[in-house]
Amino acid sequence: MANKGFHKTLNENRTEEVASIIEKMPTKFGTIITAVAIGLVLLLLLFGWLIKYPSILSGQIVINTKQAPVKLIASTAGNIILLQDKSNAVVKTGEYIAYIKNEANLKDVQLLNIILHKINIHKVNYKENRNLFPENLSLGEINNKYFNFLNSLYQYLDYTVQQPYEFQKQINEKLLELQTSKIIQLKSDFQNQKIKYQTSQSLFKKDSTLYSKNVTSKADIEHSIIAKANSELDYNAIDKEINNTNYQIKEAQNKSEVIAIEKAIKERELIINMFNNYYDLLDNIKKWERMYVFVTPIDGKIDFLNFIKNNDYIQSGQELFKKIPDNNQIIGQVNLPENGSGKVKVDQNVIIKLNNYPYNEYGSIKGKVKRISLATNQQTLSDNQNKINSYLVDIDLPFGLKTNYGVELNFHAEAKGTAEIITEDRRLIERFFDNLRYKLK
Repeated sequence: MANKGFHKTLNENRTEEVASIIEKMPTKFGTIITAVAIGLVLLLLLFGWLIKYPSILSGQIVINTKQAPVKLIASTAGNIILLQDKSNAVVKTGEYIAYIKNEANLKDVQLLNIILHKINIHKVNYKENRNLFPENLSLGEINNKYFNFLNSLYQYLDYTVQQPYEFQKQINEKLLELQTSKIIQLKSDFQNQKIKYQTSQSLFKKDSTLYSKNVTSKADIEHSIIAKANSELDYNAIDKEINNTNYQIKEAQNKSEVIAIEKAIKERELIINMFNNYYDLLDNIKKWERMYVFVTPIDGKIDFLNFIKNNDYIQSGQELFKKIPDNNQIIGQVNLPENGSGKVKVDQNVIIKLNNYPYNEYGSIKGKVKRISLATNQQTLSDNQNKINSYLVDIDLPFGLKTNYGVELNFHAEAKGTAEIITEDRRLIERFFDNLRYKLK
């Protein structure tokens, strides 16, 4: 009982002390604490609204041009001769950069190629083309094709000058003209001889009648018989000559047709042979170029892929040069894993960070989604074992390679990096309430 009284007295004393302390506590301090707490809450709400925490999808990006760079690869092994020894030099389409030593003289092949493209093979003529092509060129494996073409060209040009069928045609036409004149004369002679023959027959009948009546002598009737026979012979001879001449005229006419046909066949044969050898020679020059020469396929800059110098031995299949097109639009190409790719839409913003330009130092490049492939393709990961399905996404670079730090980056073909596609540009507070709503569900 004594203990209970003690505790009751103690509690009463404590309550009085606490109440005294509370009564003495300043109200201003409580107000400050409350204001600070409210301020912190408001700041958190403000920063939660101002700070953006977007949803992103990442993928590997390659910076390229719309027209891809072209690699020049050695087609055969041998010692190389450089015709362009400076990297990033501007070159034109068809320009020779280097070549592999071979039996052909490069300048001779170039000269021949220029001449072949200079002439119009469909309108060659003796005066301009007979001595146009030099015969002392050193062309290596192209030599046979070159002389085959020269032979066919000279045959055609010589034919156009000599015109053997034209000469035959003129002779035949002259013969036909003579035979035509002859047949006209023979027909006139035939009519005259016909009258003579008919007259001799009439005289023979009269003389025969007179002889039968003993009016004329035997000599007279014999003379009449001879005259009739001679007239008949002459008549038949002229008729036969007319038939022979008509036959010769038909032969001459047929020969004219044969000459025309043979002429057309010969000309077609010579032209086709010349065309075949011409284009065959051009094809072989192209093959020779593909085998031994590094030719620029497009205008732009040439980039060396290896340190090389004259007379270095080059292996077949070795990549030596890369051709960068001029004035070409720069684009990004992203391999985007299919997981979550449904969120990606055209015109969404993209943040690009290149491997060869550290992000902290140079900043990032801004891009926009331009196109998304309709189907996936398999992409091999860096471990060369696992494969994933990915979409191909084209990225437009409206500001080129200018970063958010204001730095203009130099273009490097096939530069690699990371692309972060902003699928939903949300605020931090929105994401907080999204998470809260998700947990409540």
